[in-house]
Amino acid sequence: MCCKGGNVTISQVSAPDELLQLFLDSSTEGRHFRQHIRSYNHVMSFTSLGVHVDESLVATGRGIYTFRAQGAIYHKIGGFHPNQGSRPRYLQLYIYDTDHELQNRMRENPILNQTIVYKLQKLLHHCNLFVIVFRQLALEPNIEECGGDEDTIERGRDINVINCDGKLTKLKDDVINKGVLGRVKSYMYVTEFQKHGLPHVHMLLILDTDDKLREPEEYDSMVKAEIPRHESEPELYEVLLKHIESKLSVYEEWTL
Repeated sequence: MCCKGGNVTISQVSAPDELLQLFLDSSTEGRHFRQHIRSYNHVMSFTSLGVHVDESLVATGRGIYTFRAQGAIYHKIGGFHPNQGSRPRYLQLYIYDTDHELQNRMRENPILNQTIVYKLQKLLHHCNLFVIVFRQLALEPNIEECGGDEDTIERGRDINVINCDGKLTKLKDDVINKGVLGRVKSYMYVTEFQKHGLPHVHMLLILDTDDKLREPEEYDSMVKAEIPRHESEPELYEVLLKHIESKLSVYEEWTL
């Protein structure tokens, strides 16, 4: 039954000997690590899990524990520095007050073995490329210079810093305050992230009765589902080609 009778092979993942020892040996440290492995994983994590857990499955108290989430599962990431009066947590532990990194991690969960936490911390600092790059990035005097261009992002970066707050603020000001689509009575929006971490907003607007769109011609005056002509709208044309996902398909469709 295992591995489909030998027809499925799984490539071996190389791991440092110190980590393998924690997983395999029968020492006190090894047993403690395996028994509390989720707690050790938590104390080394960069982000915290955000989710609405459905507790109805465990309310009966029967059967094995079942974790069922409702809605979206996301990871919450804070700033590079803790708030005033707060201790460093998650990714902050890797770059803030590093002289006391071990002590700060132990404050997360005192039942953990300090020797094991130190071993894991040391392994991540020397072997984990994400930790190495992140710590190097945090030392840059101007983080915006590390953003890279479209080619480097497409090839894949360990860390990519994207700031979209300004564009969202401008959009809200135009739509809600200035009323470029009509007078807004109420609104709501949610920010989502694509596979490469690019944020986008779904926004619902409820317009004043006099500004509601009712006829197809009214929608056509507000919404465009076609590529603008370069001759009549050159600026919009260039912006669209710069940000569209597949430029080749756009040109092909445009020439049909």
